[in-house]
Amino acid sequence: MGLDLKSEMLDTVIDYNKVDVLPSFSFCDSIMNVEKKNRCFKNNLYKHLSSFMLSHTFEISKEMDEMVHVKLMIDNKGKAKLIGIKSSSIVREQLPMLDSIINESIQTLPKFSPAQKRGIPVPTVYEIPIVIKLE
Repeated sequence: MGLDLKSEMLDTVIDYNKVDVLPSFSFCDSIMNVEKKNRCFKNNLYKHLSSFMLSHTFEISKEMDEMVHVKLMIDNKGKAKLIGIKSSSIVREQLPMLDSIINESIQTLPKFSPAQKRGIPVPTVYEIPIVIKLE
């Protein structure tokens, strides 16, 4: 009988692209089911961003049905930070203040419980698609 080094070595490889525990809002922390907890996090994140954006009035010269991609990092302390926004030239032209509104929205997010990898808080990045439909 020999030692199975192959399986032992696999145990020491850490995949930093996947986390053991996803970030969470404090009011989602009590949910034990991982899928439901993740859904709680995502739904409340979208809810916060959309309600913040709906609180603003936008004036446009023509109808718009566009997608904006917001890249958000949640650091190892649970603080959200805007990394970038990808939008079309139409969105940038018609809604020049949109980037600052999205950034302000992210600044007003409540603190998160950070993601964890092997019990250590780690940063995570999310790309959030936002549909901008204005008539």
